[in-house]
Amino acid sequence: MPKKFYTERDIDALHAQGVTRLDVDTNTVITALAKDRMTKLGMGINAAGAAQTPGAAPASAPSGPSPASNLAGQVKAAVLARLGDQVDAALLDAIIARVLARA
Repeated sequence: MPKKFYTERDIDALHAQGVTRLDVDTNTVITALAKDRMTKLGMGINAAGAAQTPGAAPASAPSGPSPASNLAGQVKAAVLARLGDQVDAALLDAIIARVLARA
């Protein structure tokens, strides 16, 4: 199942629509800037199967991702936060994997 990414822009748009809580599951990624924006706007998170606060990892998240996968996730989140829907997520994954394989 594809991941759903929320950026700062997404949070602003949801808040403008009156959304006060965001439903997330293990396929949801909220960028750091989006988490900060949620906190500033007083928005909360409804995690599937557990109550959480903004910034907390999902209950089923692995406790220690490998450094490469963590870096790939950080790079992807940063690119998506900057470009939003202007980038194809599958293409971005391929580019990041190729660059990290050379490192």
